[in-house]
Parts: sequence; structure tokens; C-alpha cells
Amino acid sequence: MRNKQLKAFDTVALEGSFSEAAIRLGITQPAVTYQVRTLEQEYGCLLFVRGATGVKLTEEGHKLLKITRRLFTAEEEAKEFLDATEQVATGNLRIAADAPQFVLDLLENFVPNYPKVQISIGFGNSREVVKELLEKRVDVIVTGNPALDDRLAVVPFHSHPLCAVLPINHVNANQKMIDIRTLPTERFLLREKISTTRMEVEGYFKEINFTPSSVLELGGREATKEAVAKEFGIGFMFEREAEGDARIKAIPLAESTVKSVNSVVCLKNQLHRPVIRELFETATKMSI
Repeated sequence: MRNKQLKAFDTVALEGSFSEAAIRLGITQPAVTYQVRTLEQEYGCLLFVRGATGVKLTEEGHKLLKITRRLFTAEEEAKEFLDATEQVATGNLRIAADAPQFVLDLLENFVPNYPKVQISIGFGNSREVVKELLEKRVDVIVTGNPALDDRLAVVPFHSHPLCAVLPINHVNANQKMIDIRTLPTERFLLREKISTTRMEVEGYFKEINFTPSSVLELGGREATKEAVAKEFGIGFMFEREAEGDARIKAIPLAESTVKSVNSVVCLKNQLHRPVIRELFETATKMSI
């Protein structure tokens, strides 16, 4: 028994005709007939009842078809998998992110498996990167707390708390948790009004019934880090955003449940692309 004999049988069974099977297989009808007849003769069984209107499976033919369907379905799935792997390995991926830490965490797990994927990364605030995605200027975004939108597919993979960010030599820098209500004379550094962090901080202020006496507004995360390091005041960031700068210290806020849930996001109609599917699979594994 050879694979081509089983393939000929399987195709005739699906097409209901030797001539149609020959067209599908790209060989002559006598060649198909020969393969099926050889299979029947080799095992002493009748697989088809031939008639003027076509062929019908015998009982043995029905049983064999169940087996060949499993065999060739698995073969087709294997081919699809390998084709997809090839596409991933040579694909292109345009990413926009609202912070470097999380997209780099994701790529740290993705790139070793797909080193030939060409990747470009741009940065902006959360609203800017969502806008880029909706305008199809990027393929994927990595952002915190993405807005609900039926057009978007979202996979969360990391969460971290909102923190107060202090200069490393601040008197409260060694605390495990900080209550900003005990610091009424401090200047607080707030992000620009359209920033997600700014909105979360102001929501936290309302929850604890706190109004800062002095505020300095800064446009951007890096500006906030520099201002904190130079002791202009106390800033606010999500925990991971403050990492990597020895001049500052992030301390969780008392009575705060605010967290940033970082997610990888794409348009739902792009999920069929192998490179995006694999990136989403990587994010899913990171969240487990």
C-alpha cells in the first residue's frame, strides 16, 4: 500500500467520480483507476460500487474513508502550519507602544523564536498609538488599559500598580507604601491632561479626597523622570515605567487599586496574519 493509492481512493470518494478525481489530482483517469484497483486487489476488498451515474462507497469503503480523512486532514494541517511558520519567519511587523518596557518584554519572548521578522517600533501616548492602529499606520500596538472597541482584538499580558515617584534621597523614599495625604506641602508633577496616567491619578485623588496645593504639569514620561530626579516634586507612574533610573524610586500608593494592564492590540480583521497570531500567542503565554 502506498500513499498515492490512499490519496486516489480518498479523492474518488470525496468527488464521487473517477474523472473528477483525476482532474483534482492532476493525473489521467486511467491512472486513478489503476491506483484504486491496485489497492483493492492487494487487500482483496471492494471499496466502490461502480455505476453509470458514478461510484458509491461500500461498507469497507466508508470505514477506510474515515481513516483516510484523518490522515489527509492531518497532512493538510501540517502543511498549513509549515506555510504559516514560513510566513511568520519572513514577515514584517510595525508596532507602536506607549512605553518601551512592555513592548520590549513582549519582544524578548517573541524575537528568539522568529529572528528574521523585520520589526519597527514607534512610541507615543496611549491615544496616539490607538489612532495609529485605527488608521492602519501600524499593525499592532502595546498599550496600557486600552479602550473597549469592537474593532480591536486585545490580549493582556502584564499589570502593575500606580506609584508615587520620589527622588532617591527623599525622606520617604524607603517607605514600602506612601500616603500622599501626609505630604500636603509637596509639589506634585502631573502628566499632560490627555494622558491616561493623568486621568488615573486624578481619579485616585478623588477617591481619597485629596487636592494638591501645588502642581507642575509636564508633557511626557521622560520629562517627569527628570523633574523628579532634580527634586521639582513627586511624580506618578506605573511601577515598571520608573525602572532603570537609579535617581528615582517608585513607591505604591496607599489605598490605591489603580493598575495598568498592558495589552497587545490589533484590528480584528488582521488576526489572520501569521506573524500577528504568533505575537498574540506569545502574549497569551506571558499572561499565564
